[in-house]
Amino acid sequence: MIKSALNVIFLASKWQTFACLLEAVLLLINGFHFDKCDEEVATAFSVYCGISIMHALVHKQVQKAEARYKLSQELLLYHMKVPDTEIQHVLEGVNTSETDQLLVEFPRFDFCPRDVRNYALSVQLSMKMFYDLNFITTFQIPEDKLARFILLVQRGYRDTPYHNWWHAFSVAHFAYSLMTNLQLIEKGIITKMQGFSFLIAAFCHDLDHRGTSNTYQTQSSSPLARLYSSEGSVNERHHLSQAICILNDSSSKILDGLSTEEFKECIDYLRDLILATDLANHFRILPHLKRLRSENLVEPANQRLLLSLMITCCDLSDQIKSWKTVQHVAHLVYAEFFNEGDLEKQMGLHPNAMMDRKKACIPVLQIEFLTTVVRPTFEMLVTIFPQTDAFLATIDSNRHQWEEVKESTSGACSGGSECCEFQGGQEECVVPAEDDGGSVQEG
Repeated sequence: MIKSALNVIFLASKWQTFACLLEAVLLLINGFHFDKCDEEVATAFSVYCGISIMHALVHKQVQKAEARYKLSQELLLYHMKVPDTEIQHVLEGVNTSETDQLLVEFPRFDFCPRDVRNYALSVQLSMKMFYDLNFITTFQIPEDKLARFILLVQRGYRDTPYHNWWHAFSVAHFAYSLMTNLQLIEKGIITKMQGFSFLIAAFCHDLDHRGTSNTYQTQSSSPLARLYSSEGSVNERHHLSQAICILNDSSSKILDGLSTEEFKECIDYLRDLILATDLANHFRILPHLKRLRSENLVEPANQRLLLSLMITCCDLSDQIKSWKTVQHVAHLVYAEFFNEGDLEKQMGLHPNAMMDRKKACIPVLQIEFLTTVVRPTFEMLVTIFPQTDAFLATIDSNRHQWEEVKESTSGACSGGSECCEFQGGQEECVVPAEDDGGSVQEG
């Protein structure tokens, strides 16, 4: 009996519990005794105490982790801080003649945002998107906060070959073009809140992208994978987290004019839209997307599916631009892919052929991508909005260009041979440029 009591005391680590059990031992010494039931109760109680103590310790660790995370976010935002003079410069430049000259062509689908090249001008044009769609008035957005928001988003993108600010700007431009040219809000196809969330998501969908895929994040057991891998869409969940961080910063709270319910609705749409940019999610809902028609868009569930389809089209919109842009973008994408392939080789892994600079044949891979991913995705959009059928003609034209490149480089690409050399950190593509494409330019 004494041994059982001592074991119970040993398991207890809080003074109150220890004192309680010590009192029980004193009662034992004074003539009382524990029966079998008492021992079981005391053992169960000690286990409960141990679990409670462990939970308290874990809770303390969680609180410390949350505090460290908050401090790191504050540090990040501090170094991304935008001077007031820069805000003023943006606001002054929004109505200049330079941007006005672009406004005629800017909403068009065939306008190429990558041709803007000037960072300051891209911010001013980003502001124009919110103005033109009447979001500033509708959602009571202070102009200085909007300017700061866009500049913080711009700073939130890393200097990767492809997943950088210019990709985000291009995606946002296509979202803006869809809403403008198809009059999605005016015709009641989507609500203003959905359109507002759609545009924000387009700007933020790849925030802080590291230039590596979800597969690489998981294989390398990166901090992002450890944080998000159990939920899937590792990169996209990080992009969402960064977007909410910027939206919660007091200097860039463009959602301050929303009611509590509107705020929750906006964040809900943001979450769905940013996670929808993971192609794995796109293929998962593909059967539902194929059933979308112009006549069934009034259903709330179908409106969300439409938004998911459109954000995917926005993410792929480089492929419906001119051949020159398509060539240039392929150059940037494979620079990232090959960098990831090199990292995987350093880990002792065998990268996917499309990420192996020694095996990838870019024309073949691009033809497959256009055939199996890009065209089917835009076909669904054209089914809903027949007036966008020119997209398919452009995709077919670009695929034809890649087929010609494939034929002209058939010797270099045969048997999975290398068709692009990446030497000394400089990308040098041996794919011959077409007359209307010019040479492949570096980002």
